[in-house]
Amino acid sequence: MRRDTDTREYIPATRRGAEATAWPTVGDLFQSFFVPSFLGSNTGVSMPAIDLTEKADNYNLLVDVPGYTRDQINVQLADNVLTLTGERPDKVTDATSVQNGDNGRCHIIERATGSFSRSIKFPVPVDPATVKAGMKNGVLSVTIPKSATARTQSVKITES
Repeated sequence: MRRDTDTREYIPATRRGAEATAWPTVGDLFQSFFVPSFLGSNTGVSMPAIDLTEKADNYNLLVDVPGYTRDQINVQLADNVLTLTGERPDKVTDATSVQNGDNGRCHIIERATGSFSRSIKFPVPVDPATVKAGMKNGVLSVTIPKSATARTQSVKITES
């Protein structure tokens, strides 16, 4: 039943005081739609989280890739752009199903499959010949040395 005489002021939860919980606004929900982890649950593998740090003579990149093997990830550097790609196979297999020759019947499939590609452009020249990558405990570590012309150099000040 609708009452036309009943009017109430709408005050967002974030403005109601300390006793109210902070509910996300429509803007927050709209923004979260474009976050890769939000998209990951419906569109295959989400973008891996990264940490990129810069030192005087190199960049260090840490990439979370749990469940991937070294063979499923590709690291390329060309024209100052580092491109990471990865792919998980689409087939769900069970050890007993493979031995018996059938695919079995899946009851729950929550692990994402598919591929990702992520590129990072560096603002200074980097040396592609000396890039090193390693993986341990689901974390890919990539060291990207700066070229000799891009490295920070200290200049000693002398008396004039």
